[in-house]
Amino acid sequence: MLTNPRLCSVILLMLVALVGHAQSRAPSDIELHTAYCIPVVKAELEAAQQAVVAQDKSRAEIIAASGSAILVKAATDVLDNLRGEESRYRALLDRLQSHLLPRISELDTAALSDADNRGKSDAQTISRQGMDKDLAVRLKSCNSPTWLPS
Repeated sequence: MLTNPRLCSVILLMLVALVGHAQSRAPSDIELHTAYCIPVVKAELEAAQQAVVAQDKSRAEIIAASGSAILVKAATDVLDNLRGEESRYRALLDRLQSHLLPRISELDTAALSDADNRGKSDAQTISRQGMDKDLAVRLKSCNSPTWLPS
């Protein structure tokens, strides 16, 4: 019989860790795709937010400098379109996170982490170098996630 309280605690913690690990399952392709897309859409949302701020500043400068109704309307239309994109990315990110977050505790996190890192890497590649054909295909699937259950 074990009488050392520290040893008992260590053994208990090891058993809990083993049971917890045994209950995790491999993520499905949809869950991996979602994990990949979350950082991609986050980056797109951040870019959209920056574009809204820049366009809002530009619109204010147009109003102050010229006051031309045509220029102000054009700047306002561009700003409205950018806000729409920002809203679309925010809703998309919420949808992706709502799908994945409730499942994370039951999934093997190593594969999810790999997918997340690939998404972050692709998002950084876009900001530095632009997009190649393969990257464009992956991003399109993130922006239109028909593969994600409703």
